[in-house]
Amino acid sequence: MGLDLASSWVIWFFGACAVGGVAGLMLGKLFGFEFGLGVGLLVPGVVSLSFTVAFVTEYRDFRDNPSRADGVVVAIEDRPANAAGDITTPVAVLEFSAADGRNYRATSKGGSSLRTGGAAVVVYDASDPTRAKVGQPRELLGGAIASMLFGTFPASAAIFFLVGWLDDKRQRVPTRREVEHASKPTNLTPIANLLMVGGLLGAGLWPGSVMQQIMVAFGVVSLGLWLHCADGFLMGRDLRWSLGIGVLAINFSAWVLALWLLIEPASQW
Repeated sequence: MGLDLASSWVIWFFGACAVGGVAGLMLGKLFGFEFGLGVGLLVPGVVSLSFTVAFVTEYRDFRDNPSRADGVVVAIEDRPANAAGDITTPVAVLEFSAADGRNYRATSKGGSSLRTGGAAVVVYDASDPTRAKVGQPRELLGGAIASMLFGTFPASAAIFFLVGWLDDKRQRVPTRREVEHASKPTNLTPIANLLMVGGLLGAGLWPGSVMQQIMVAFGVVSLGLWLHCADGFLMGRDLRWSLGIGVLAINFSAWVLALWLLIEPASQW
């Protein structure tokens, strides 16, 4: 009996945090603290983002599959969660009507949060409706958003530390021309600063709900951060500064995407 996707993500994510922590500690002693920290953050970041793909795939299937039906929970049963049978997990039993007009039953995976009398979507095999899976599109959407946010920060921070570690290993001294070029101001800097300040101070001036105002504000700020990041790389400025701004830009953008997914009708994407 497998667990549902949300429960699996929680277990895998915290397991990846533990594995990443141990691996990072060991590698840090061999190759340096920065490398170890980068690897330690990369493991949970990649694991969580991989679940984001799984959540989105399942969400779209439960939303668009032609062989889908609305099911009603008729019972909650405790079933073995492992082969030994010494651990049980709650499983929801649903009743639904297939396209052939007959009623069938489907069971959810373990760890279900469904309750008796609740509703969920059932996707079944048109040739054999007894083969079906149960899901809640709203819960899958929430899982996609949560796993994306929990994965974006450690993954982006890992890139910051690993690239910084590689840059230190190069031990390359910039030439005088490169230093002079990196110190030159560009038109991007004041524009980026204006966007960041305008996004933060003008948050309450945007039309729409509070969530929409926050989304627009974060979007404007993220645009300013991306301009700073681009300016840093184009002008050859300090790599760590550019990477740090890039980490902030990625995470602000992730929040913009999360808010958009919560606000916009699901049919839009």
